[in-house]
Amino acid sequence: MRRMGIFVFYDKSGKVDTYVEVLLESILKILEKVIIIVNGEIEKADYNKLCAYSNAIYIRKNIGFDAGAYKDVFTKYLLHEDWNKWEEIVLLNDTFYGPLYPWENVFDKMEKEEIDFWGLSRSMGVMLPTGRDVPQHIQSYFLVCRKRLFLSECWKQFWDNLAYPDTYLEAIENFEVNFSVFFSKNGFKNRALTDNSAIQIEYGRNPYFDYLYELICCIQFPVIKRRVFGLVRFEEIGKAFDYIRNNTDYNIDNINSHLMRLQREGIVNFLAPFALSQLELFYHKHKRIFIYGYGKYGKGMARFFEYKGWHFEGFLTSDFMDSSHKVFLYKDVNVRIEDGVILALGKKGFYEVYPIIQNDLDNTQLCLPCLDGNAGR
Repeated sequence: MRRMGIFVFYDKSGKVDTYVEVLLESILKILEKVIIIVNGEIEKADYNKLCAYSNAIYIRKNIGFDAGAYKDVFTKYLLHEDWNKWEEIVLLNDTFYGPLYPWENVFDKMEKEEIDFWGLSRSMGVMLPTGRDVPQHIQSYFLVCRKRLFLSECWKQFWDNLAYPDTYLEAIENFEVNFSVFFSKNGFKNRALTDNSAIQIEYGRNPYFDYLYELICCIQFPVIKRRVFGLVRFEEIGKAFDYIRNNTDYNIDNINSHLMRLQREGIVNFLAPFALSQLELFYHKHKRIFIYGYGKYGKGMARFFEYKGWHFEGFLTSDFMDSSHKVFLYKDVNVRIEDGVILALGKKGFYEVYPIIQNDLDNTQLCLPCLDGNAGR
């Protein structure tokens, strides 16, 4: 198929990391042409990096997120484009890492589907913070649209009527969700790569959050979304990284270098409710470190320690022990004055444990999460 790609790029610091170059180089293997839209500012040297992949780069104010960028493409920038010569238009952004597997695998599989548009993953529906119960829909970080769709009057109507979203939530509701709803109501068929698997995506669960490892190893899901990264998912991410290292050619360093830059620049905090500087100071200050908690936060913290090459003595819990996994009862462990304890717990667990442990240990021995806006130590 003859395909054009429209790639939306945004970085708060205006920098193009290696993972973006790897992504663009890979996608050009299945695209005949790529248009790059830069939302916001970009450094000159980094703009030149993008020039290696496209001779059509548009820089705009970051108005309306990806939805606003796509709207401008179809209502302003490419008004004289001969759309009839293209068989598919690929809409994608820089919010994911990959490909873990060749794009050709995905496109060959989806090409057999008699549909009008498709994506990598489908949300089976979710209740938004506004109280709106939204229906199932294709997630918009990667959309492939075929000729019957983008040559239709409905296509023009959708982009003309789409208001520039002011918030991320508006972008989800009015663009991502409504894209599937509007075109489905008008008789256009869709499909997602995740539809073709035995993995049952449940209502309210995000496919790329909650089924990351299964998708990658069972259906060769080609990308990892950036939003996945966070302390409570480090255990799952660690499993996925181990699989990627052993079964694919993708270089995990592309991901790590980007995440560490964002962390250093304070753009995001993947360790929330802790801070990197907080953990580094605490770790080097104490002779032995214990992690209180063996749930998602505790296991996530252990994975972070593994990544940093740090050592910890074991996990502490109030009512569960498993010596084979270094899980000990807090009451049985002698925590000395030179030792430190990280309370890697969710809100409920923290408020149950903290009143007890603060009576036993000095405040300098505790590394606390930042909950309810109260700064942790």
